[in-house]
Amino acid sequence: MRKIHLAVASLSLAAALLGSGSAAAEETKSQHGGGYVAGNVLGFSIISVPGVATPFGTIGGGAAGAYHMDFEGGYHFSGTHDGFMAGLRQGFNFGSGSSGATQAKFGYSLVFPISGGPSEIIVTPYTVLGAAYGFSGGDPSFAFGFGAEVRYFINESGLFVGGHPLELGGWVPGGFTYTFGLGAGYAF
Repeated sequence: MRKIHLAVASLSLAAALLGSGSAAAEETKSQHGGGYVAGNVLGFSIISVPGVATPFGTIGGGAAGAYHMDFEGGYHFSGTHDGFMAGLRQGFNFGSGSSGATQAKFGYSLVFPISGGPSEIIVTPYTVLGAAYGFSGGDPSFAFGFGAEVRYFINESGLFVGGHPLELGGWVPGGFTYTFGLGAGYAF
């Protein structure tokens, strides 16, 4: 995945450097607003918890799957839907051990215009940091992760569909997490 992120960043840089003056720079600017709200309501999480080693073998551990959804809002500091961004995300996992995570989100959005029109694809590598907690009690955990999300703007209205096909992270104490989500949002 790291090679894909580096390849996307390298291609974007090459396009900007090889383009003709300010026109090339404007082509990589988003046509949509810098603020956004989004909801990923179709998703799942896998949380892998390590077992406890004893002289008699490992006790506990394993992986649990859950229905995942998250809602977030944020802003791109460029004023358009590209460049550095910061936001706040609230995630929910519903399963045998229902839980939530409140996290700050930081990323960098890359714009890929489609045929020079209002349609564009935005790819954002990001990281999240915050707290995770079980709904049935217990101590909170430090929650972190990194991933990439893709947004597809169909027209100039600001509506987009997208999601994060890959987010890897962890809860300390807790375990390793993998999260997938699809949804929609609005940029303003």
